[in-house]
Amino acid sequence: MPPESSGGSRTLAAAALNARAKAWDYRGIACETGGCKVSPDTRMPAKFVDDEELAYVIQRYREVHDLMHTLLGMPTNMLGEVVVKWFEAIQTGLPMCVLGAAFGPVRLSARKLRVLATELLPWAIQSGRNANCILNIYYEQRWEQTVESLREEIGIFPPPAVRV
Repeated sequence: MPPESSGGSRTLAAAALNARAKAWDYRGIACETGGCKVSPDTRMPAKFVDDEELAYVIQRYREVHDLMHTLLGMPTNMLGEVVVKWFEAIQTGLPMCVLGAAFGPVRLSARKLRVLATELLPWAIQSGRNANCILNIYYEQRWEQTVESLREEIGIFPPPAVRV
């Protein structure tokens, strides 16, 4: 287990994260989602999980979820969230991801559903199947790496350019 993950990510100082935001734009995602108050450290710890290993997996999933928006090039709106959930469902099989992927689209407009079905969903499924396990990546040591380089290394295809 990476020492800075699952409860220890506070070792990433805010100043260091801000300095590295150019490559990842994680700060942009955090600001977009809640006035710069979202980070891996703001995620609630896993509860009601008796198995220590499963609790770690769920905690790690929570820590990297917002990074997935950046890595996948998806905004933090409802459509982007559904696409990320589809990718995560393929990758992890976690029930919360599967349920979000299955039921999230009911909140989308007909136009966004069409874009999801024809462009984003096929890409998310293909990328999810092709990519290495996203939870096993030590992101905390990769802030200097570009998003494009990390996508290629992991096996995530470049996101489609769509406008809705």
